Amino acid sequence: QKGNDPHLTYGTSVWIFTLTTACLGVFLFVGTKIADCIGPRWTTLLGCLIQSSGVALTYFTVHDFRLMLLTYGAMFGIGSGIAYINPLVCAMQWMPKHKGMANGIVVAGFGAGSLIFNQVQTLYINPKNVSPAGPSTEDCGQSEQ
Repeated sequence: QKGNDPHLTYGTSVWIFTLTTACLGVFLFVGTKIADCIGPRWTTLLGCLIQSSGVALTYFTVHDFRLMLLTYGAMFGIGSGIAYINPLVCAMQWMPKHKGMANGIVVAGFGAGSLIFNQVQTLYINPKNVSPAGPSTEDCGQSEQ
């Protein structure tokens, strides 16, 4: 348990990613409808703005888990879902005889981006790779009594 909320655990924080994934899945469909109305470029820009706004607003909501669910969980997933469908559609249009391979490349790029961004984020936020639990008393030469 970390922070000011005694009820917030690492297990509870899983809900942020769960909500992000759920919103991404639902808003993939919404993204296609928006793209039909305003085009793929503006739809991608809209998704990026929503996603980036969610990350930026998390700066202000990190103290309240429910608000953080809204900003980092929901807004990040909504933006991702709206923006994510357009590269898939464009790839299938560019490679009409190899739609499966085109989608596979886009999905692999999405996953590789997460892999790379995770390393960059760790170097920026936690360069010494300190455990979230903090140093144990054994590391300080003290025994737990």
